[in-house]
Amino acid sequence: MNFHKFLLGVHGKSSNDGIRGELGTFPIKIKAEIQIIKYWHRLLNLPQDTLLREAYDVLHSGNHDWVNHVNDILNYNGFGHVWTNPRLYQTDMLTNQLRQRLQDIYIQEWHSSIQNNSKLSIYSALKTRYGQEKYLASIHNFEIRRSITKIRICSHKLNIEAGRYRKIPRDQRFCPFCPNEIEDESHFIMNCSRYKDKRSKLFTFISGCSNEFNALRSVDRFNYILGGDNPYCVQIGIFIKECLDIRTSNV
Repeated sequence: MNFHKFLLGVHGKSSNDGIRGELGTFPIKIKAEIQIIKYWHRLLNLPQDTLLREAYDVLHSGNHDWVNHVNDILNYNGFGHVWTNPRLYQTDMLTNQLRQRLQDIYIQEWHSSIQNNSKLSIYSALKTRYGQEKYLASIHNFEIRRSITKIRICSHKLNIEAGRYRKIPRDQRFCPFCPNEIEDESHFIMNCSRYKDKRSKLFTFISGCSNEFNALRSVDRFNYILGGDNPYCVQIGIFIKECLDIRTSNV
């Protein structure tokens, strides 16, 4: 996970769920469990008089932890019938179906996790599918690309997040440039007076390319701008980076 955070250019306390969501990766546990079942199934297809098969039979008769773990993986994921009748499947078919099941279960748990994490409230609204976001491949400049990532997964120094670590009540995490306005991601992108000129330039550019942009409500514009597959992600990334740089220089 630390390597994934390094790739995205975000700090170590960034949400693991946000990192996995941006990259579309799965926990290594899934690969490990698939390899376990693959090895187990191949053991059972060996001739009875081979050394490996004889060793497995000894483990099985002795109620060994590894054998029990195989049973647990199969039963927990709805493949208990394979334990009792392993020849129902070819090895490749079994592992492919198990991989899909494990990934589906993880995605369901991941969706539930981000929806119940207040830090990822904006991200849960933006993230409609599990998989690598297109902007990561579309933007080649590292600094521009990670500027979008920071805002999307709440891995930034805006006061809505920085105030969390300083124990500042949420309703008092004000913008350094706009008195009495909470400095959250929406305020930063859509309303902060300090970035008015740069925002106007960006919005004019997008409006000239997309007829639908002007008709969108403010909240929908915000979601559109931070969408992972936005065709104008380079220009949006430049805008966010420049605004973050301005903030760093003035706060």
